Amino acid sequence: MNTLKEKAIHGTKWAMIDSFLNISVSFVISLILARLLTPNDYGLIGMTNILIVILNVFVSSGLGSSLIRTRNISQKDYSTIFFFNIVICIVAYIILFGLAPFVAQIYDQPILKKTTRVLGLSLIINGLSIVQSSIRTKQINFKIQAKITIVGTVSGGIFGIILAYNEFGVWSIVGQTILRSTIVTSLFWLTSEWRPIWYFSKKIFQRHFSYSINILKSNLAIAIIDNFYYLIIGKFYSAATLGQYTRAETFVNLFTKNIQMLAHTVGFPTLCSINNDKEAVKIVFKKIMTSLSFFSCLCIFMFVAISDNFIPFTIGEQWNTSIIYLKILSIGAFFYPIKSQNIQLVNVFGRSDIYKKAVVFQRILTIVFAVIGIFTNILVLVWGYSIVNICSYFYNSIQVKRIIKISIREQIYQIIKVNWITILISLLIFLIGVNLNFGHGINLLIQLLIAFFLSITIFEKTKHEIYMYSKKIILSELSKIIKKQ
Repeated sequence: MNTLKEKAIHGTKWAMIDSFLNISVSFVISLILARLLTPNDYGLIGMTNILIVILNVFVSSGLGSSLIRTRNISQKDYSTIFFFNIVICIVAYIILFGLAPFVAQIYDQPILKKTTRVLGLSLIINGLSIVQSSIRTKQINFKIQAKITIVGTVSGGIFGIILAYNEFGVWSIVGQTILRSTIVTSLFWLTSEWRPIWYFSKKIFQRHFSYSINILKSNLAIAIIDNFYYLIIGKFYSAATLGQYTRAETFVNLFTKNIQMLAHTVGFPTLCSINNDKEAVKIVFKKIMTSLSFFSCLCIFMFVAISDNFIPFTIGEQWNTSIIYLKILSIGAFFYPIKSQNIQLVNVFGRSDIYKKAVVFQRILTIVFAVIGIFTNILVLVWGYSIVNICSYFYNSIQVKRIIKISIREQIYQIIKVNWITILISLLIFLIGVNLNFGHGINLLIQLLIAFFLSITIFEKTKHEIYMYSKKIILSELSKIIKKQ
């Protein structure tokens, strides 16, 4: 791959394959686990994750992004960051190990002492592959990453299902997570030529840390406030209520965060490589943003349209409470990838100070709704998620306008242009589902068939740009597979 365009196209193709496979496999695994486990099990794992997610911020600390965006980088840079991460991983786990009893005491759930300590091992395991992952991303080489993540996801998922089937409860999810992290990290090491040298430079570290410090502060605020909801629900409601909420959030995140991660994985290194040409950045950014909104809308709203039949049929009626949470969360979830892409653009130009202010704005709103939720009900918390994401999108768009002169009106126009068909089809599929009375399984099948054929027909007739481009990539890959055989 000699040109940036060729690298970006090749990288996008494999990143899309990676994202699609991970979404599909994770989706199937989550359905099986949800069928075998209870809302209380998921609530317990949500409580366990709070401290781990926060400490994980220090493990990543934004240094991976610094390695990706730095143009002239050496073995000394990589080794310096690697050894710093090792120390941070160990310190983070020691802190977590010591705080585990307090976590159990706060929620009055003794089992959390053990689950927190075991699940916390993922901090050390994941931290060992940050440099290798950054090198692959910097090269816009996602073929190996795609294979590694899918192997880890499938292996961890199968292990978790086996444990759940044998009634290990919450430990099923713990086992799934640890095995996935171990396999992914091991494969990154086995497939990478890079190995650390015994070298650490304070000067090199300070250079990278000066960029990543604002990202660290912002990501720490994100982690604390995002998990503040878990803390509030787990403490003031119940583990089962938290389980229902996390089930709905998991469905939503399965689409939105994978889509956003895909855009960041490909888009960030691509935009960083052309950040000296704002017009080029503007063109690429618009393509990424419209693609993000299209896939977000297609996945989220289509899923919401079938959720009344899908959830009770696939994972059981014990999860019906999560349906209302899912519908509310989906409104804000649609804006999540595009608001994240907007604010990531400022990091392309090294403006982590703007990124920090945007995060502060978002977290203040989150705290307000979380506090109100303590004295009202959980629906206020759920609506708060969507309102915060919408407000954050508009705030972030203002920052982007100041840098590359793309107005909010222009962004909204592009979003409506690529999504109005999907929104109408989703509404129609929802109304069809509401008026069917053949049982959840038959209703779901009818909805899926109509949604599939109607979407394909209309996208083909209108020559939808993003659909046609995606179709071209898929057919091209299928053709290559057939020729090889």
